Amino acid sequence: MLEFARESSLELKNPKSGTIDMVESIAIADDGAIMSIPCRRNGETYLVTTVKVGTPGEDSEGSTGQRKAIEEFLRFYIPELVKLKCGG
Repeated sequence: MLEFARESSLELKNPKSGTIDMVESIAIADDGAIMSIPCRRNGETYLVTTVKVGTPGEDSEGSTGQRKAIEEFLRFYIPELVKLKCGG
């Protein structure tokens, strides 16, 4: 995911690899994330999800604070997303 985040048209700023439960691969950036989640439903094997948020310069905590906030959001969001999309 990290290479895809760096080279794709998503234009994620300063992506770095991360680790979150239920996620096989994730890149978390200053302004969003992209992740691959194992998901066996409707003949698919993975759910690829992108989260994009506002400009890091507009965040009062700066990019490090915004990255931490994105990661915290994803830790709550991903289990519900898996339940909804993957039946897990």
